[in-house]
Amino acid sequence: MGASRLAEKLGYDAVHIPYHLVFPKEWIFPDFGNRYILDAIPLVASIAASTKRIKVALNSSVAPLFNSYFSAPLISTIDRISNGRLIMGFAPGWIKEEFAASGVPFDERSQITDEYLQVIRRLLADNEVTFEGKYVNLQHASVEPKPIQKPMPPIWIGGSKSSVKRAAKYADYLCLYCKDNTSVDEIRDATAPSLQRESKANNRTCKLAMYTYAAVVEKEREKEQLMRHAKRGFAGYAGEANVQELSIIGSADECIKNTKRLLRAGISYLVLDFYSHGMEDVSVLQKRMETFSKRVIAKL
Repeated sequence: MGASRLAEKLGYDAVHIPYHLVFPKEWIFPDFGNRYILDAIPLVASIAASTKRIKVALNSSVAPLFNSYFSAPLISTIDRISNGRLIMGFAPGWIKEEFAASGVPFDERSQITDEYLQVIRRLLADNEVTFEGKYVNLQHASVEPKPIQKPMPPIWIGGSKSSVKRAAKYADYLCLYCKDNTSVDEIRDATAPSLQRESKANNRTCKLAMYTYAAVVEKEREKEQLMRHAKRGFAGYAGEANVQELSIIGSADECIKNTKRLLRAGISYLVLDFYSHGMEDVSVLQKRMETFSKRVIAKL
């Protein structure tokens, strides 16, 4: 909670909390494990209750693991606890162990996600919903009370360029994962224009966000250490050859330059990861948040 209150004090827009049941045994961060996992739903609600201004984001929940009739009142409740500060993120998921543990077919996760999103949006906005699909069947269903934000809290879709069509149909933001992009040029020349076209075709507006790693480091040794962590995380992903330009790690001037480059590429919102998957103490996270706020955000 201390980090969330500090983020609020520093003027950050939101605290983003990911949702996972488990992490895979074969993973790029084998020393991370499950010992850092708190259930994201009560955690987000607790952050909402202990802050006043900053937005709280469940970003991203694994949509197929949440029955849509469970998700809709959850969204409404946290939006009310936060007095209209919730951002609700969804993604199809990628960890097979979560699906096996939940009894949800992994190979059908995209279809389940799309159907659940349709139902959730209707349950939040409409007074009564009848829906007959492959995964959901509702007759005259309703969710009360409704969220404070009308017609619903902002919906985010987490993923890569493969999620453009889904985001354009159902979301307010597509949140790219930095590793899934080959370069900033690809975002500017392909992903951003594609999202704009698809959104227009659906008579909607969906903006582009990106989750990335960030830290102001002036000492070359510390920068090299952080870049080794980043490269380890990027290994095997599309952006492996362009870790430097897809993250925001370096001197204050370098961080400002990279941030501006990402914004010019069409990204409207940056979700900053200061923590390197729990590899350091929370005090390191807090120090990085303060430094980035004062030396980068204040200068943009």
